[in-house]
Amino acid sequence: NILGAAYKRLNQYDNALKSYRRSISINPSYFYAHYNLGNILKEVGKLSEAIESFEKALFLKPDYAKAQNNKALTLHELGELDAASVAFNKLILLNPDFAEAHNLGNVFQEQGLLEQAIEAYTTAISLNPDYSEAFNNLGNAFKERGEVEKAIEAYKKTLSIKHSNYDVTNNIGISLREYGNLEDAKKSYNKALTDS
Repeated sequence: NILGAAYKRLNQYDNALKSYRRSISINPSYFYAHYNLGNILKEVGKLSEAIESFEKALFLKPDYAKAQNNKALTLHELGELDAASVAFNKLILLNPDFAEAHNLGNVFQEQGLLEQAIEAYTTAISLNPDYSEAFNNLGNAFKERGEVEKAIEAYKKTLSIKHSNYDVTNNIGISLREYGNLEDAKKSYNKALTDS
């Protein structure tokens, strides 16, 4: 399992996959090897296999929040919104203080449930005030709801945590443009180009 982690850090995913599979063949009940295998499979785009690995890890250790989170994220990435929602809700029941569990907001947002999405992101932020991704997602939800000022405020909070981010700076530019502030939008777009 340690060898697999080393291969992952070196971006040698094939070797990492072999190493984790070997760990599992030696000790099939080692939940962490299943979890790590799932992470590599997700990384290389084998999403269905990744879900199977996360499920095996959860079978062996049902309270492992990170495996449940990654299963939910992978289901979301596959576009299986209902299954992702169930997985995120299970994670929230398992560990309500796990900020990442409230990425359920991404599912809500894709389903057009913006109020629930905003609530989920706000909960994530209250659990982890430095969770820049949640602020960015909150900004996206506000922007989609037409609340441009609140969107810009959330994006700026993201940048106060994570000082350089092309996507966030670009989102600010888009929001400023929609708000009619073309001069500041142009500045934001230029900053986005330097952040990339």
